[in-house]
Amino acid sequence: MANTAIKHLLILETGSVGHSPLYIRLLYSYLLHNRLPFKVTFAISSALKNKIELEDNIQLSSIADRVDLVFLEENEIPNRFSKPWKQAMARWGLMKKYLDIRSADHGHFLNLDHLQLPLALGYTLSSDKTVSGLLFRPSIHEPYRSTIRLSIKDRLLMLRKRFLYSRMLKNPCLRFIFTLDQCFPAFAKKTFKNGDRVYHLPDPSLYDENTAAMTNEDHWINSIEVHPNQTCFLLFGFLSKRKGIFIALQALEHLAPEDSARVSIIFAGKLSEEVRESFISKVSDYREHHKNGAHIHYEDRYLPSSNFAHLLNKCDFVLAPYQRFTGSSGVLLWAAGAKKPVITQNYGLLGYLTHEHQLGISTDTTDPKKLAGALKECLDNPSHYRSDTSGMEKLHQLSSPENFVETFYSGFMEL
Repeated sequence: MANTAIKHLLILETGSVGHSPLYIRLLYSYLLHNRLPFKVTFAISSALKNKIELEDNIQLSSIADRVDLVFLEENEIPNRFSKPWKQAMARWGLMKKYLDIRSADHGHFLNLDHLQLPLALGYTLSSDKTVSGLLFRPSIHEPYRSTIRLSIKDRLLMLRKRFLYSRMLKNPCLRFIFTLDQCFPAFAKKTFKNGDRVYHLPDPSLYDENTAAMTNEDHWINSIEVHPNQTCFLLFGFLSKRKGIFIALQALEHLAPEDSARVSIIFAGKLSEEVRESFISKVSDYREHHKNGAHIHYEDRYLPSSNFAHLLNKCDFVLAPYQRFTGSSGVLLWAAGAKKPVITQNYGLLGYLTHEHQLGISTDTTDPKKLAGALKECLDNPSHYRSDTSGMEKLHQLSSPENFVETFYSGFMEL
């Protein structure tokens, strides 16, 4: 990817949720035990630092001449701006500022989606400094076109993205782009000038690191009741409308009484503030009107990753009924590691991975009737989706933390 060796890499991340804590933790931890031919500086938010130290018990500190750390001030975080274009310009300004202050020769945006505008406008850096970045949502290629009828709004969004990608790939200071979407590099190479600057970066899964014996933090999982004649479905992570939690409840309404009685569904993770009251109310309504219906359990709080590992061991299937989600999902990767079949969308990368690796059922998860049909298929033919786990094993191997980190850092080596 690189055509000249770099001496000092600066990694910029202004966020503190989603993929950020895991990625920074893995990239930093690798440097504790491995020496690279260049120095690495992490420029991250204080909120992200605190999250890693609190949740992962890792104290971030500089390491001699190999690793340095910059903690951004609150007034530097781009989210203080309401306009996306202002946030983009603020991120570009931060990169330019710290490349100069730290005398780094290459900067990497851990989220490049927000930088499309300045790169497309031809913004460059001083003294031959270069940048790269990780593009999370390149949703303009085949997996996003073939399964649904696109609205005019969607088509216009795709055209805008296509234009911005074409322009930013021509920017002379952009050395390369990583993407979690394994389909996008081939599309970019075929479609854009300089499309060969796009490379796949495997999204990491921590399933293997969290399968130890239960601790006191995990024992509450044993108290969740699942009857022997019930099939257990797990929907976990940060619980939001986009995650499909309401569609999952609606799907239960479309099951015959004798089928819903065979369902146990666990919602595990913190509910977003926007949906908490409504979701809890709808669960109560379902329980009141379906005394012999599906058993529903929800755990509305932040859960450590060890909880997810043991919840996966308890369940039969993983529910991931995202609502037109673009990009990669840690939920699918955890499910693959645990060899648990999934029900997810037939749209985008998640639909592609489910079909390619035989991870379970992909369907139109925006339609509660179709989701109910997928639930019934799992109730009636559970062994069909558990008999061949070779695809799950392959995806899990590709998604190892070691593969992620080594692929990431190799992008900055001289070829």
